[in-house]
Amino acid sequence: MREKLVIYGGSFDPIHVGHLITAASVLDLINAKQVIFLPSFRQPLKEGQDTASFKHRCEMVRLSVLSSGTCEMIRLAANIEELSRTFFAVDESEARHEGPSYTFDTITFLKKVYADYDIAWLMSEDSLADLHKWYRYLELLDLCQILIARRGNKSPYNYSELKKNVPTNKFMDLMSSILPTPQIEVSSTNIRQRVQMSKPIRFFVTDEVVKYIYKNHLYLDSK
Repeated sequence: MREKLVIYGGSFDPIHVGHLITAASVLDLINAKQVIFLPSFRQPLKEGQDTASFKHRCEMVRLSVLSSGTCEMIRLAANIEELSRTFFAVDESEARHEGPSYTFDTITFLKKVYADYDIAWLMSEDSLADLHKWYRYLELLDLCQILIARRGNKSPYNYSELKKNVPTNKFMDLMSSILPTPQIEVSSTNIRQRVQMSKPIRFFVTDEVVKYIYKNHLYLDSK
């Protein structure tokens, strides 16, 4: 049986402790080899919402997972030999895009790069509710395993529209792929708002990210 890599895509604007706890939980739940954080260049359904540059977001992810002592940086998905050394990694390969990052294209690319591994894509439950709006979403379901991180025991989301737009067997597969990850009441939006209101963000993000945000004057104009 081949080893599994979990690709954790997102804007990470900024990455927070909830992301880290989710990644660690998924490693345990499915016995994966590694979680690779993949900051998006631009997300099609979040056009205009990113407030920190791709470079800043990648650096905050790197600082966050590096603080655990189990991280490496993969630049343009080139350093595959290093995968055996760590539990977390950061992949900057979305830098190859000039426009929006489509998950279908991203996974197609990463399956070629990590051809010796099985690939799983990790998304949050709020993203699952909008999956039927994604580019080539039906083909995406056949491309790799989809994992969904549920925060808490019950879902606050309505999947009626998703169920209408996905074959029944695929819908059931998605529901069975929801993982019971810990419920952490923190969001990137709230962190940006706290920075703008001069409220402390320590313990919401790692100490290294706190320093980075203030050093680089990030999120002072966030909405």
